[in-house]
Amino acid sequence: MSFRLCWHSLALCAIITFLGLLEGCQAILPPGDRAHYVFHGDQRSPGEIRAAGGFLPRRQTRYHRPTTFSLLHYAQGRWNRAYVSTSTQFGQAAVNFAGAGNYVYRIHITPNMIDVNDVLSASSPFPSQREYAALGGIPWDAVQGWWRIPLSENSNIFSLFNNLVCGSNDAADLVTYRYERDYEPLFSPNADYDGERYVGSHVQTSADADASVLGATNIRQAIADLAGAAERFMHRHGSAVGWRAGQTFPLWVPVPGTEESRRRRCPSVSGSSDDDSNLPSK
Repeated sequence: MSFRLCWHSLALCAIITFLGLLEGCQAILPPGDRAHYVFHGDQRSPGEIRAAGGFLPRRQTRYHRPTTFSLLHYAQGRWNRAYVSTSTQFGQAAVNFAGAGNYVYRIHITPNMIDVNDVLSASSPFPSQREYAALGGIPWDAVQGWWRIPLSENSNIFSLFNNLVCGSNDAADLVTYRYERDYEPLFSPNADYDGERYVGSHVQTSADADASVLGATNIRQAIADLAGAAERFMHRHGSAVGWRAGQTFPLWVPVPGTEESRRRRCPSVSGSSDDDSNLPSK
């Protein structure tokens, strides 16, 4: 192990220990009901997200490839995927997917979201991320609000949002624990949020037949039905997010000239390969 890596590990432990001791000196409120919202970390500003109509998969997503709809490939971090990532854990979005100078968005649950850990079960490669994957995308009016993490945090050795801590589940858990008390009051509300539109929405699980197909771990066996399962899923669960009868992907046409989400802050948190050349194509 190199000196640099040793120093990194010791410094990370020092940060977590310091913040843990600080927590012990402060009263902690019990976490509130988080059943109706999730978080998404992004480098783009609210104005950019609004101009884009919300959150979409990459503009270059190849929807004609069945593996684009594989939840396993999505969870492994493959770039060619039909999903937008969210997490039930504020800390995961803030520490590992946003970071200093970037944004954390709080989003109402939408019915096209799938519980990744539930569907993939033991095959979920990063269960600590507690991800809900939104098939097709998330409209802007599902965003409840946002917080921009101050850039000044990046120069603070005891910051939970600097690059040194990026990838630490311990740091992410601590930030999640402190959400209601320390961070929720910092969020700016979205004037375009349409709460009525999403009342009663719930996340889909392995109990949904098409979600189970999308979460198949034997992709060779499921490949013939992945695209069909994705369209059936959206026909049943996508109307609230704008899916129309008879349409196909994308959920909406990307707005020309709008910015796309860039690479995740922590490449080590998930993979990035799109190589499925050994799988049958369709």
